Amino acid sequence: MGYLFLLIALVGGLFKGFCGKRVSNDVESLKDCVFVTMVRLGLCAIIGFGLVMIFGNPSVLALDAKGIIIYLISAVAMVCFCVTYMFAYKTASYMYLSIFGMMGTVVTCLMGMFIYGESVSLRKWVGIVIILCAVVIMSGYDKDITKKGFFKGLPILVAAMLGSSMSDFSQKIYMKELGEDVWAFNFYTYFFGCLLLLLVLPFLKGKLKRVDGPRLYDKKHLIIYLLIAVGLFANSLSKTAAAGLLSTAEIYPVLQGSNLIASAVLAQVLLKEKINKKSVAGMTCAFIGLLVMHL
Repeated sequence: MGYLFLLIALVGGLFKGFCGKRVSNDVESLKDCVFVTMVRLGLCAIIGFGLVMIFGNPSVLALDAKGIIIYLISAVAMVCFCVTYMFAYKTASYMYLSIFGMMGTVVTCLMGMFIYGESVSLRKWVGIVIILCAVVIMSGYDKDITKKGFFKGLPILVAAMLGSSMSDFSQKIYMKELGEDVWAFNFYTYFFGCLLLLLVLPFLKGKLKRVDGPRLYDKKHLIIYLLIAVGLFANSLSKTAAAGLLSTAEIYPVLQGSNLIASAVLAQVLLKEKINKKSVAGMTCAFIGLLVMHL
């Protein structure tokens, strides 16, 4: 059952990733990015609340101090992940971003080991080193595609990776510390995330309405935000459910490996990112690293 949840998470992640890549072309400033993220998290919160009312028990929405802290950790991580990834889509190729994001597996495995005593064997350390080699190889591919140097977009990539890994690990924290209802966890993650961005948005410079550019709140964009929200919610909810059935070292290598293969197809077919020797070598190296970690 845990692996079925991972399959749903994979499909949802690919769907919101493709839509997010498309929207990133219209994002020009931090205020744009915060607005887009706020809208899609708000839509996720509405979806989450509806699902709690339909499938869950409304009593799980009751808040206590411990729950609020966990929800806020998850919300902040989700916000950082969504905002930085939107910028990362603009600075990096899709395949490179997918492989760089795999370094989040390293972070979640390490946190699982130090905080909850989940084992990380020597074999998994070898896999981690191989994944790091894959990132270095793919940086050459990314330079060929984007014509940008390795260090130019590195801070955004690192921030995006850390936000993603912390968002993933917050699901593990919830399942270990509370584990009452995944519907409630996802609702509050998106609700608090949307609320935080709503408070921040008025203090950011710039205007969302443009005379000669795309308007981020027109009908077309709102439909895309809804599609992103559905994919994001399915991805997050399924990973949270899987976190209660599988260990951290089981979840993320499998999910990232499947995502690696699917992302390569998506980038080639829909985003027109041409596969070359460097990308093949990088993806092969990353896949070997994941196999070493998981087998």
